[in-house]
Amino acid sequence: MKKYKVIKVTNINKIKNINTNIDGFEINPKNNISKKNTIRVSSAKINDDTLIKILINKKIDKRYNKIYQMVTEIATDDDSDDTKMGILLNEIELFRSILKNKYAKYMELEEFHSLENRMYLMSKEIKRKIMELEEEKLERKQVGRHR
Repeated sequence: MKKYKVIKVTNINKIKNINTNIDGFEINPKNNISKKNTIRVSSAKINDDTLIKILINKKIDKRYNKIYQMVTEIATDDDSDDTKMGILLNEIELFRSILKNKYAKYMELEEFHSLENRMYLMSKEIKRKIMELEEEKLERKQVGRHR
């Protein structure tokens, strides 16, 4: 475990990094605390594996539930349009890239592949629905021209 030293300089508490190249998961707290005698933290690195897994699982579950809710909302909506599906597709692709680039090295391989596969299947289904809507629009335009 790395050590830090709190240095008081003219009533301002600052943390001096003793070792700057720590391997771990970097977080940026929100600092919504307005209590007296607290230290504001702009960023921190966590190197405890169990704590990292807990934080990552919490973040992944939150993001996945948001995406899943959007998918079910679009699936139950009869008047779904391209823009909602396009936004959802972008969210899915963004989440997949975050999974690959940021969280993959902290996750178990089976868990990562399972989540990646679910995201791939969701994006594939959304792309299929977008194509169906595009085909319906083209058919409507062609039928309208022949009259």
